[in-house]
Amino acid sequence: MRHERWIAGAIAAGICLSAAGCGIITDKQESTAALPTASKEEETPAETAKPTEPQPEEIVPFPQEPEVPAEELEGGKRIVIMTDIHYMAPSLTDMGEGFQNMVEHGDGKLTNYIWEITDAAFEEIKLLTPDVLVITGDLTLQGEKESHEALAQKLDEVEKSGIEVVVMPGNHDINNPSASSYSGPIRRPAERVTPEEFEEIYQEFGYREAWSRDPYSLSYTYDLGPSMRLMMLDSCQYESGNKVGGMIKTETYEWIESQLQESLENGIYLLPAAHHNLLEESKVYTQDCTIEHSEELVQLLESYNIGLFVSGHLHLQHFMQHMDIGIWEIVTSSLSTPPCQYGVLEYMDDGSFSYYTRQVNMEKWAREQRLEDE
Repeated sequence: MRHERWIAGAIAAGICLSAAGCGIITDKQESTAALPTASKEEETPAETAKPTEPQPEEIVPFPQEPEVPAEELEGGKRIVIMTDIHYMAPSLTDMGEGFQNMVEHGDGKLTNYIWEITDAAFEEIKLLTPDVLVITGDLTLQGEKESHEALAQKLDEVEKSGIEVVVMPGNHDINNPSASSYSGPIRRPAERVTPEEFEEIYQEFGYREAWSRDPYSLSYTYDLGPSMRLMMLDSCQYESGNKVGGMIKTETYEWIESQLQESLENGIYLLPAAHHNLLEESKVYTQDCTIEHSEELVQLLESYNIGLFVSGHLHLQHFMQHMDIGIWEIVTSSLSTPPCQYGVLEYMDDGSFSYYTRQVNMEKWAREQRLEDE
């Protein structure tokens, strides 16, 4: 049985995550709140109880998963979506006091295991045989040049396995003054990257093969042919100082509409993706998550009947539909934050789509690598 829950067509069902931090409800892992519990009268007396299998309320947070199915998808495209990897080059830390202090006082990212998580995720998706891996920003921890270069080497190995890779920047990735290295208790500034250097490092992962490039940003379209195209929107602000919040440049809107028009005329499904959110996805994080003045972008996309938008940045799995009748947005959670998962989007030739999440099976990967670190 496939451990997944689907969002099919225009009906999104089966992914639930509240802003308060409740678990995702999927076939893999159901919320204990949704399970029936016995009353005291129905409980088995302790003296007569026999050893049994774990009860529903004892469900393990990370159950053993079956092998990833490797069947081919016919009549559509299988797209793996990862976001907010926050990769850090091993050369930037000696795992000393300064690094450990950063991890322990951070925002929950498993930076001290990001190397294992990334390797396990990249190995796992090869079994899914996707047409493309889309990474929607925050590729690095704090935009360190060494981290970008190290991650690009890993992405090259993914492409050598037959999976196309396309990337876009996140708010951490370019001109970030927080780029750092760690030695003992000392944190030192690390070399950061400019927009031009970002494009150069990742030229083989979307930019060189782009169908069209926006001259005002790092946005581009990427042809999946013959009837589908990605529109990778650069929503980051980094030219006059790195900023957390996102926006689309005024000049870029003209390019966006030209791509929408061309796709409409040629019968091509266009899937837009950005790092920042299109809709007001969070009631907790009300600032710096949604693209500034996103109403204009929503209106433009809906005027061309675009049905789906994908993003990251929030670090939480979430989905939402605009005004209950408009465009859907799927926000994929951060790979570097528990439960360390990625999304699988299956987009069919008739315009219907399904989406599910997969947790990286770290236990399986560790066994294969003969690692015993719990």
